[in-house]
Amino acid sequence: MRKSIFIAIFILISGFSNIAGAAEAEDSFLEVLISEALANNLEIQSARAELKAIKTRISEFRYMNDPIIGAEFVDDMRMYSISQQIPFPSKLLTMSQIARKETEQYEYKLEEKIQDITSQVKKRYAEIFFVNKKIETTKKSIALLKQMFYIASQGYALGNVTQSDILRAQVELTVAEENLKNFTDDRKITNARLNILLNRDLDTPLSSPDSLFSKITPLDTDSLFQVATMHHPTLKKVNKQLEKSSSLVSLAKQRYLPDFTAKLTQIERNYNFTDRRYMIGLTVPLWFWNKQRNIIGEMKADLEKVENNKESIEDQIFLAIKDNILNVEKNGRLVNLFGISIIPQAKANLKSAFTAYETNKIDFLSLLESEKILVQYELDYYRAQADLFIAIASLEQAVGTSIVNE
Repeated sequence: MRKSIFIAIFILISGFSNIAGAAEAEDSFLEVLISEALANNLEIQSARAELKAIKTRISEFRYMNDPIIGAEFVDDMRMYSISQQIPFPSKLLTMSQIARKETEQYEYKLEEKIQDITSQVKKRYAEIFFVNKKIETTKKSIALLKQMFYIASQGYALGNVTQSDILRAQVELTVAEENLKNFTDDRKITNARLNILLNRDLDTPLSSPDSLFSKITPLDTDSLFQVATMHHPTLKKVNKQLEKSSSLVSLAKQRYLPDFTAKLTQIERNYNFTDRRYMIGLTVPLWFWNKQRNIIGEMKADLEKVENNKESIEDQIFLAIKDNILNVEKNGRLVNLFGISIIPQAKANLKSAFTAYETNKIDFLSLLESEKILVQYELDYYRAQADLFIAIASLEQAVGTSIVNE
């Protein structure tokens, strides 16, 4: 009877995890979640609506002001006129370029939001994986503790162990059951956080992968920063802002150039159209030493601010890449260390402890300690897996594109 119990315990220990032969995580479900988030996320929808509004609003800058139609009445004479303000031709071209660059800024702002939400979905997915693994590991631990409690009870009935062994086993079992309740509550909150990103009902259940292993390209800070300069939406957005500021400086300098006014007047007397008059005028920048010069100075100062802002953003991105590379490498080492070395050794130690306890070579507390160590290492391993996945997601966000090998 006792031998069959220990066989069942060995099966439970072996089933704690299949670390060495863990397969690569299936990512199809994650891709479905990301696609759903990109289609339904409220922040992305808001960014799309903002882009649409900007495209509509800035289109007016590509056109001249509306013409003015007027009528004058003097005794029996009436004068009907139409006038049009005409900017210097280069000004219309520059204003059109400014409008186009501003539109592109908002396109990159939308891209920035899409990458942010994608990264958040991946991170929430990893958190769901971890909390599910905590629940799974705790359930296995409870099953093992129940077996150990039964063994201790049998030993106490035979007079081989003291009552304190039974009480300690009962305490550990109670703690594990309480942890299971807490982890179950944590899963509800974690699921709700992801459901918010998907614009789903908060209580919609979500599944989790069995593992989160990822293959990534070799990590080099300088190389990834070069990739970021081409792909990062924030950098592309600030580059367009820089181009727009340069165009604004050019437009400010064009204030020294005249604008034109064309006017046609038709005179009517006694209900007969008689004379027709034409007028062409132009603006003269008489106050150039103050008005135009100050506007140019303001635009140049704004350009300098954008240039400084770009350098600051580049520094922040470089730091984020460097920091996340370290996190990826650190958690990658931990995943390998736990999966290849620590957990197999802890499982072997627990099996050995059971054998030693069966032959009265160790006490019950030592057996419990071996079980607790294995559970903790299991949780540390899954935490490292989740942290690795989150670090990769953060690194991808810092680079502005995927770094995961297919």
